[in-house]
Amino acid sequence: MNTREQLRLLILAVLERQPEHGYAIAQAIKARSDGLLNAREGTLYPALHALEAEGMVESHEHEIGGRVRREYRLTQKGGGALAKSRRQWEQQVRAVGAVIGGRYESQRMAGAGHAGPARRGHGPRQGRHAGPLAGRGSG
Repeated sequence: MNTREQLRLLILAVLERQPEHGYAIAQAIKARSDGLLNAREGTLYPALHALEAEGMVESHEHEIGGRVRREYRLTQKGGGALAKSRRQWEQQVRAVGAVIGGRYESQRMAGAGHAGPARRGHGPRQGRHAGPLAGRGSG
């Protein structure tokens, strides 16, 4: 999943809770990610327009406090796309976790129905670095 697809996933996830205008979508992404993710105007609005053109979201203009704002709402098609994107994201996280190991590896294994390292044939002292790197101080 590339950055563009990730932004689309984030937008759809925000709109799943309730309709929002563009600025509120950006603020929700920032707040839910504890400030780690920022949806900048130059990427957010083109993504919203593309999602609308694809029928994933719909928009309506409303006057709020004397200002006209465009509010975006998730459509049924967008809900289906959100579910599919979530599955793809979870697969990607598991795949990256399989490569980088650590706590992500145990999550991957739990998701795949594995009982842990012993199930993969590792003895109690071999740990997760059994094989070519064993004994090099990496475990």
